Formats: sequence, C-alpha cells, structure tokens
Amino acid sequence: MKRSFRTMGIVAAVAAALTVSACAAPDDGNTSEATGGVLTYAYSVDATTLDPIGIRDASNSLSNGSRAFAIYDALFALDPTTGDLVNRIAESITSSEDGTTQTLKLNEGVKFSDGTDFNAEAVKYNWERLQNPDNNALSAAYANRISDIEIVDDLTLTFTSTPATTQFGHLIARYFPFVGSPTAMEEKGDEFAVS
Repeated sequence: MKRSFRTMGIVAAVAAALTVSACAAPDDGNTSEATGGVLTYAYSVDATTLDPIGIRDASNSLSNGSRAFAIYDALFALDPTTGDLVNRIAESITSSEDGTTQTLKLNEGVKFSDGTDFNAEAVKYNWERLQNPDNNALSAAYANRISDIEIVDDLTLTFTSTPATTQFGHLIARYFPFVGSPTAMEEKGDEFAVS
C-alpha cells in the first residue's frame, strides 16, 4: 500500500504543479502560445534498463515500462479509461475462432531511429529474445505463450497462442509491447540496455 500512496502522492504533486503554473501564466491575452518553463518531479526508482527484456509491465513505472514509452512506440496500448486495445505501430491483431492462431499485421513505412525497417522479422527477433532463457527476460512467462511464429510477409506474422485466447493483443500491450531494432541490439550487445 505504501507504494500506491507514494505514486498517488507524486501524481497529485505533478497535477498541483501544473495547475499552479497554469494559473501563474501572465494574462497577456495571447492564450495560443505556451509560456515555457521547467517541471521537476520526484521519481521513486531509477531506471535499471530500457532494453525490452528488462521491462516487466508496460504500464508500471517501477518496472521501467512507463519510461520505455519515451523511447519506443508500442505495438499496442490499452486505453486507460476503457481498457480497450489501441493500435499503435501494429495495424491489427486477429484471432482464429478457437483463439489458437493469431495474425499480427504491422503498419507500413515505420523505421527504427537507426534507419532500419520495423517489420515482422524485427518483431519475431524481439519475441525470441524474450523467450530465450539466457536473457532472463522479465516478461518471459508471457512471451512463452507464443509458439510457431511464422513470417507471412514483411508486415505480417502468425503464431500460436497457448492457452488459446481471442484477446492476445491485450497481453502484448500490457507485458511486451516494445520492439527494439535488431540491428542495434546485434551491434551494441550488452551496451544496448544502457545506450
């Protein structure tokens, strides 16, 4: 409970700071321009890594997930109000009627910051990294619900999910929505997590 109250206290402090700064803006009649400034807030834990294998929960700041959104876009996110799945750099995920086979389609024209293409091969590479026991990935248990990953084309892959579910996109959004550049991961090795 202490952690929840601490987080709520931080959120309340940030909200109060934003409210005060908004109230303190000069009334020059020009409300379309930002007045600028600095916002400083306390964060309860330092980031330990921003490598997707070290992120346990995309929505949890204590597991670096909320920080990762500043670096990666997500395949999917969850609407904080409704809990509905929101497509981000994934175009869609569809499920077979029995929930065993999933088809993931990616948006066209997306590139990593190093200039390489974001594609089905990159997603498969990242998911296999999560599943590799040598990496001790925090979301391995969830990633290991995926098997038989098959690349259909550059922007489409299919896989089997165990147990069967028609809501696999929600699992991705919550536990492993981030995909890093395989090129950068290969080039940087252990330094990828801190670079």
